[in-house]
Amino acid sequence: MRFILLFIISLSFIACQSNQNMDITGSWTTTSTQDNTGMNITDKVDFNTDGSYVLTLYSNGDSLVSEMKGSYQIDKNKQTLSITTSGANFKHKIINFDKDYLKIKTSQGVEMSMKRIQ
Repeated sequence: MRFILLFIISLSFIACQSNQNMDITGSWTTTSTQDNTGMNITDKVDFNTDGSYVLTLYSNGDSLVSEMKGSYQIDKNKQTLSITTSGANFKHKIINFDKDYLKIKTSQGVEMSMKRIQ
């Protein structure tokens, strides 16, 4: 009986820890992209607490190229990040995550790394 109770408490603790570890709210930038445009494109993704996100692309670090808005949802059990924008849905597999680093495999099969900037 003690073993079962200890096991349940351990699972609860691990589940609570994994829920905390999946909080991506804040600002992120992609660290693993190839820019073939010659415009020195960088990005900033803001994941907001209300489930919305804003993706902003910059040229040469400060010139606004484009901005895209949508919503996101994390399924902690399936380790997926779902993005919805302009009526399109994308489901990405979360490969690795900690408070400052996110690595996903996009729905197109491309691995992408991001780091937290705020």
